Amino acid sequence: MWLSAGLALAGVGVLELADGLGAAGWGDLWSVLQAVGFGTSFFLTERLMAREPGMALPITAAQCAVSAAFAGLWAVADGSGLIGGGGLGFGGGEGAWLFDETKRASYALPGLLASEQFRPVALAVAWTGLVTTAGNRIGETVALGRVASAEAAVSPGAAPQL
Repeated sequence: MWLSAGLALAGVGVLELADGLGAAGWGDLWSVLQAVGFGTSFFLTERLMAREPGMALPITAAQCAVSAAFAGLWAVADGSGLIGGGGLGFGGGEGAWLFDETKRASYALPGLLASEQFRPVALAVAWTGLVTTAGNRIGETVALGRVASAEAAVSPGAAPQL
């Protein structure tokens, strides 16, 4: 298991630092933190499901709510200009879009759905959020109630018994 984890971390390092260590930036830090957070969530979800096997939906709802809250905070910070175009120095170059009515209409819902140009993007975001994130998390949470997180993660020779 540790060999697999080390190889996975080395692979992320190769992908993220292909241009050299001096080219590392905020995105690289977020990538590593995301991987650590994802692994931690599997571990904690397994422990919760072992104690409360019938709680897959509430556990998933809490996980999605926390993700939505952080995304909302990020959007407000970006939209107010705190990040992006200034402030903390990362994010897009279109900071403070929240205060510009024209930009806000095309950057946020329902404006994205109303715009012919951005409707496919808004529908893709809705699909990603509802089906491939929330739906997938429900399946993962139920599975972690039956399979150990170490077996669900990348590990050689681990054949989960459902």
